[in-house]
Formats: sequence, C-alpha cells, structure tokens
Amino acid sequence: MRQDGIDSILIFDSCKHSTKILRDTLWMADVNDLGFARTIDEALDQLEIKTWSCVVLDWDERGGTGLDIVKDIRGTKFMRNRKVPIVLCTANTDRTSIERARDSGVNEVVAKPIVGGELMKRIIAACVRKRPFVEEPVYTGPDRRRREAEIPAGERRDKSKK
Repeated sequence: MRQDGIDSILIFDSCKHSTKILRDTLWMADVNDLGFARTIDEALDQLEIKTWSCVVLDWDERGGTGLDIVKDIRGTKFMRNRKVPIVLCTANTDRTSIERARDSGVNEVVAKPIVGGELMKRIIAACVRKRPFVEEPVYTGPDRRRREAEIPAGERRDKSKK
C-alpha cells in the first residue's frame, strides 16, 4: 500500500489503449489494486461490490458520458462509494466543459494526452487533500470552491510596489 492510503483505483475507460496507459502509470506509482471497467454497467457493478480509494474515468464512454456515471455515483444508489474521489480524464478542457465536470461532482480533471506525473498529482489532490463533501438537494459532491491557504503576513506580496 502507498503511504498516502491510495491503494485501490477503479479505471473506467472503454478504450484499450487509454486503459493500458492508465494502468501502467498507476503501477509505476505503486498502486497495484486496480479494477477495470469498459462499460457503464461494468463500472456500476464494480462500484457495488467494492469500496474504492479513487475512480479514474474518461469523459467519452460508450452508452453515455463519464459525467453520467459521476451522477450515478453521487446519487443515493451507491452509498458505499458516494464520496469516492473521482478524477476525470478529458480532451474537453474548455471552461464550459470543466464547469460541467465540476458541477457533476468530479473532484479533479486531467487533460489529455495524459502525463503520468500530472495524473498522480490530481489523484493525490482528490484523495489526500480532499475538499469538504457537500450533500444538498441540487448538488452532491466535493465543495466546488477551492479555498486558498492563508498566507502569513510576512510572506504576502507587497501591493505598493506595482
């Protein structure tokens, strides 16, 4: 098991090539308990039978989008994995798409083509540096606001030098 507690990741991607890249990247990062799903039904089955540390999925999937399964996970049907960190891999990196992903309950987004280091940074951000989980009638998922850490007075930029 990794020191940070990220020990099991479900990869949901219908593309064999993408799945192999994700698998190899995660193995190199010492995540050995990997689950694989190629369809939404397979992913939902995997989510029913096991509690996962994280779910990594693709935006474009057969029979729907990755955002469809995010809504299923965050819904009441899958209480076991309702709060699981979700990392979305996508080539759709325009502002509207990112906002849609955020509003669906995705924790982090990784732009394609995937770079291993960036994928792990996003997984760690989602799993270790978690944002509070919000459960409201109109939204369930990680807090959509990213809060900045308080900067000590001596380390703040001097605005008068502009």
